Amino acid sequence: GSTLTEIPDMRIAAQQSLNLQISQKLFKNTLLVAAGARNLTGSRTTMYQDLNANQKFDNAIKTRVSNGGAFALEGTDLIYWNPTVLRSYYLSISYNIR
Repeated sequence: GSTLTEIPDMRIAAQQSLNLQISQKLFKNTLLVAAGARNLTGSRTTMYQDLNANQKFDNAIKTRVSNGGAFALEGTDLIYWNPTVLRSYYLSISYNIR
């Protein structure tokens, strides 16, 4: 295997997300009401170390622990953090004073 001479920076992998917003102007454009939702697909955010330095997320390293040591079986990038990003909803009301 290859040896790393320095520790690579943490990177955040691209994620696919679907956001939705609906807005309506009322009362001769003086009141704006907007409602929406973020991350409707429930995608995950992956923070990783790019061990092969190609500046993209390839495959997560899979390891096996044996005799007190960990050995990489396959993969090229080390996942550091991989939480599911929660959906969020919002409602906003704004008033335009002329």
